[in-house]
Amino acid sequence: MNFAGQITYCISRLLHTFGTGSGDDVIVSGEGDDQSTENGGADIFVCGGGEQDTVTDFNEAEGDIAAPDCENV
Repeated sequence: MNFAGQITYCISRLLHTFGTGSGDDVIVSGEGDDQSTENGGADIFVCGGGEQDTVTDFNEAEGDIAAPDCENV
């Protein structure tokens, strides 16, 4: 999936996720080097401006998506 496709998919997932209580999360990091962890479900990771942002438990089989600015997935 190209970047535009990823963004479109993320937005559709975001609109679906809020308020559902489904366990699917949108996790947004700050500007430093961050470490993001989720607890199951299909999650969207958006990393910040850091140079070494890390997603510790990315699982594509669960439907996780990481934005291109997440350096270590």
